[in-house]
Amino acid sequence: MSPNRSADRQWQQWLWLLIWTLLGAGLRFANLEGKPPWADEFRTLVLTVGNSFKSVPLNRVIDIQTLLAPLIPHPQVVLSKIIERVSIEDRQPPIYFGLAALWMQLFPPHGGLVSLWGARALPALIGTLTIPCGYIWSYLTFGTRPEDAPTARSIANFTAAMLAVSPYGVFIAQEARHYSLASLWTIVSINCLAIACRHLVSRQNLPLWPIAVWVSANILGMGTHYLFGIALIAQAITLGIVWRWQAHQAQLPNAALARRRVPPTWRRLAVAISTTTAGAAFWLWLFVANVDRTVPGWIDNPPHKLIEVFNPFFQILGAAISMLSLLLVEVTELPPITTLSDSPIDLNIPIVILSAILMLIFFVWVTPLLDRGVRSQWRQPQFQVETIAILWFTASALGLYLTLPWLTGIDITRGARYHFVYFPSLMMLLGLGLASCWRSKPSLAKWVSGKQAVTIVILMGVISSAIVASNYGYHKYYRPEQIVPIIGQSAPIPVLIATTHNSLIQVGEMMGLAWEMQHPEWQQLAAKTQFLLARQAQKFCERDCAATKLLGEIIARQSRSIDLWLINFNAPSNLPPTCVRSKQFTRGVYGYQYQLYHCRPPLNDATS
Repeated sequence: MSPNRSADRQWQQWLWLLIWTLLGAGLRFANLEGKPPWADEFRTLVLTVGNSFKSVPLNRVIDIQTLLAPLIPHPQVVLSKIIERVSIEDRQPPIYFGLAALWMQLFPPHGGLVSLWGARALPALIGTLTIPCGYIWSYLTFGTRPEDAPTARSIANFTAAMLAVSPYGVFIAQEARHYSLASLWTIVSINCLAIACRHLVSRQNLPLWPIAVWVSANILGMGTHYLFGIALIAQAITLGIVWRWQAHQAQLPNAALARRRVPPTWRRLAVAISTTTAGAAFWLWLFVANVDRTVPGWIDNPPHKLIEVFNPFFQILGAAISMLSLLLVEVTELPPITTLSDSPIDLNIPIVILSAILMLIFFVWVTPLLDRGVRSQWRQPQFQVETIAILWFTASALGLYLTLPWLTGIDITRGARYHFVYFPSLMMLLGLGLASCWRSKPSLAKWVSGKQAVTIVILMGVISSAIVASNYGYHKYYRPEQIVPIIGQSAPIPVLIATTHNSLIQVGEMMGLAWEMQHPEWQQLAAKTQFLLARQAQKFCERDCAATKLLGEIIARQSRSIDLWLINFNAPSNLPPTCVRSKQFTRGVYGYQYQLYHCRPPLNDATS
């Protein structure tokens, strides 16, 4: 190939990278402030401005200003205080929160409260940076020789494309949380792992620079999210499998291999492993030393039932599919054509079913296509080891996600946001498959050519990401924008919203309602609304409940008529006869189950 032609191709690849980066940025920053914040994001907002959820009063009636007070930025943010509160109130490492605290100082308060756009802009920016990061590291992994550069650029290009248009990537990038940053460290770590495996198989000395970067990414990843530990375990499994595979390829018995002099690569790998282990142990020690065991965990373990044995498998499958395509399977805002009689929410069933069928057809069509593409890369000796490493890392991570709920009883697969560990490696596998498909002259898919198939995959990603950005897919777990208008339909009398408080998450739930009421159209509703967070030790209470007793006492002291909304009130109400339950508002919305009672003062009832 002539130098001019090679330079033109390099220029085209950089142009494509710019296109993917701008496209990914547009998808991630689109409608960034249009979605209401939910409980997890409120934790980030409160902690990064130097405040605490624990400052919200319990067991007494409070107004909206008191409930939203933790969202008022603290004039002097102390990082040490943030680190201390994060380990107690969020149970996560402090790196992202410290970075976010510095970042939030760039954005002035909006209406006296912390800037939601600023809080979400940081993960959106980090998510955008994963696109060029994925390109550069994929090229470093596969472009080790000059003759491999064209293929390596193609792999890197399609890896960047999939990172840009993945609906899951857009989802975690629009959360004011740490998942995008953890995903960035994972990209770096996986590619360093593949480079280490290549040197291990070739028995060449591993350079110091990938070791330093690898260890740094692992320690920073563990300091960003504790579930990054799954990535560390998956890397250890991958190294062991690649080592055994090398022994099999060399046809050396294990005993003979053990008697050989330890190669320099393993010595440096031992340094990387021991340093990473020490760094991970430090973050775990920080968690154990500072966690407040009296604060309930954010993930509640469900009771063990037979069906729950299979839940992790289907939840992993659903998360993996949605990393590639996500259509209108969560439509609730459109006028419902049919409703599920046993469902607390309205669903546009025909659109949901049609979207699910299309996603399934697309998944069935694209899986063999990508499988053949990855296999073709596997057969090329210059890319074999790296492909094996990425494949085994992905398989190991998926296996850990599948088995951990069975071994520990904690089902981390329930939250789609927790699947960030294998997301980058899956995108790299897609990049490998699409690169092979793009280069193939014979069609790798029925009815379309290889280039057409790649175009369809990327176009599906763009459509799916636009759906996520519009909040029609991967919508927020709590939907205050749906329940506040329902509350606004009640009579023009004072409103009391009561909930039971078992953990700090209930504060976030109520903050979501109060935040939504700050919009101009709900100013009158906000002025007449008060909140009650009734403390109870257990999440669900059935008898002799402190929250029930407290609610009855507060209602008995009311001197005027009120509308009482019990929202996520997980205890019997046992209200006096002066409170009549409304039959008009009986359904719920995502994250909020409610009951409306029209309560008159006891005095009026006695004199009537």
